Amino acid sequence: MPIPNESTRAIFQALTQCARNMRTIGYKTLAEQAKVPWSRKAVALHLGYIRDEICVKRGLPHLNQLAVNAKSKRPGDSVLPSKFKIPADAQERLWRGMVLQAMAYPWDSVSFDQA
Repeated sequence: MPIPNESTRAIFQALTQCARNMRTIGYKTLAEQAKVPWSRKAVALHLGYIRDEICVKRGLPHLNQLAVNAKSKRPGDSVLPSKFKIPADAQERLWRGMVLQAMAYPWDSVSFDQA
C-alpha cells in the first residue's frame, strides 16, 4: 500500500464532496477534480489506501464506493478487499447499500491525518 501523499488527500477530499452532494464520480473525473495525474493504476492505489487505511481501519463506510466506471456507472472489480467473495447476484445490492452509507456519513468529522 502506498504511503499517502497530497494526491491521496485530494482524492479523499473530492470523494467526501461527492458524498455531501450525494453522487458518484467516474475515475478519470475524480482524478481531474482532485487535480492529480490520470492513471487507472494510480487512482486505484489511492482508492485502495482510502478504503483500507482510512475506512476499514476506522470502521467507516467505504468512501471509495463512490468512484465508478464512467460508462457503466459501477465500481471496478477491486472495490472490496480481495478477501471478500460476494455472490454475483448480491453484488449490486451490496454496492448500492454501501454507496448510501458513504453518502449519509458525516465526513466533515473525519480527519485524513487521524492515526
